[in-house]
Amino acid sequence: MRFGRLSLILFLSLFLSGAVAQRGDFRAVDELFADFERRDDTYPLGRPGCALAIVRDGEIVYSKGYGMADLEHDIPITPQSVFYAGSVSKQFVATGILLLQEQGKLDIDDEVRRYVPELPDYGHTITIRHMLHHISGLRDYLSLWDLSGKDMLDYIPDEAVLDLITRQRELNFRPGERYSYSNSGYYLLMLITERLSGQSFKDFTRQHILDPLSMNDSHFHDDLYHVVPNRAWGYRLTDDERVENLLMRFDLVGSGGLYTTVEDLYKWDRNFYNNKLGKKKQALIDTLQSEGRLNSGESAGYAFAMVNDEYRGLRTVSHTGSMGGYRAYYLRLPGQRLSVILLGNFANFKPVPYAQRIVDILLQEELADIPATTRTAVGIPLFQQIFTENELEKAPGRYYSPELDTRATIHREGDELFLRIGYQLPISLKEWINHATGRGIDFRKKEGEIDHFLLHSGVIKNIRFERVE
Repeated sequence: MRFGRLSLILFLSLFLSGAVAQRGDFRAVDELFADFERRDDTYPLGRPGCALAIVRDGEIVYSKGYGMADLEHDIPITPQSVFYAGSVSKQFVATGILLLQEQGKLDIDDEVRRYVPELPDYGHTITIRHMLHHISGLRDYLSLWDLSGKDMLDYIPDEAVLDLITRQRELNFRPGERYSYSNSGYYLLMLITERLSGQSFKDFTRQHILDPLSMNDSHFHDDLYHVVPNRAWGYRLTDDERVENLLMRFDLVGSGGLYTTVEDLYKWDRNFYNNKLGKKKQALIDTLQSEGRLNSGESAGYAFAMVNDEYRGLRTVSHTGSMGGYRAYYLRLPGQRLSVILLGNFANFKPVPYAQRIVDILLQEELADIPATTRTAVGIPLFQQIFTENELEKAPGRYYSPELDTRATIHREGDELFLRIGYQLPISLKEWINHATGRGIDFRKKEGEIDHFLLHSGVIKNIRFERVE
């Protein structure tokens, strides 16, 4: 009996010392998010924050919520809080397509127009594989929607998205020529899934992915009126540190749409090591992690909604997500069987460096002798746009873009031209061009008169605006 008591005391001693050591490690993690817990004169209601789950060897070793899920009702964030996951959702879309391929309903090398005949014939074959790896050349519908002067956080009907995508008269580039992130491709992948399965994407993923993995607190949000228990609401912080609501009526799925928790994403993470989906073969997982190839044979740098990379000498698989006031990051280090899952509810949150810092803390003895990632701010060069006197006189007027189904006006103030698209505020064309790289405008003439202009924004080129009376 005495031996038993000594054994128990020894066991408890070892257990508690290990727990203290673990708590010491995670105390350093907690310190990273200390500012999220503020409640002071600046943040009298608290401030938005994030939920965290750290997974090691198939188990959650630490999870916690930092900050507030609902400032108006004084509800803190917990590991059970439900967040919008943004483009992390795309992994589930890609998985759904591969499950349909397992079922013999499609081949990812099939031409997209076989399933979406509404898509124009651009003279080049676009395949499902092209869209999975963002090498299709399709213009990004969210960028187009924003460019047309509409608010991405407002309600967008599915019909409007398909109409916008199919209105485009040209591609950004020949399919397979290069990589360019396109939400249009993943929206069409969702549409193909619905058409082949005969189910809504929400129901398809529930049956074939979420239920088999017991992701009971997750769903694809295709109905803005759907009540979401434990939802963390989205916010943003202003330059003077005020908190503002960032309400979102966006309920499109495919490009995003997953509402989930860090604990449910842990179940998704666990499946990469022991697949329970479809035919339950590991080949599905291997395919998901394989990178696409360009026409040149080079890697596209993007797998099936996953990015293979490395951090300080260690292999990583990851994806970010963002929309409105939500930010997400799912980071997996397969060699260490370590994953960091972060879901945040304010637009200013940058989860990637936080996840990397957690890796620094937990794997400090395994990391290569490379400094933790730092970024140096690089200024965007300013371009001196000088308009000719003819352009200053002839460009003002009203225009219409059939591809965006939106109107625009140009007016002159002194030696500057101002552009207004849709209901947006007018912006100086000099400011437009200097706002970010890749923006530009070309005025085109017919019989000496400016007949139309071509607008460029990032990877989107040659959006035509025709003069109207």
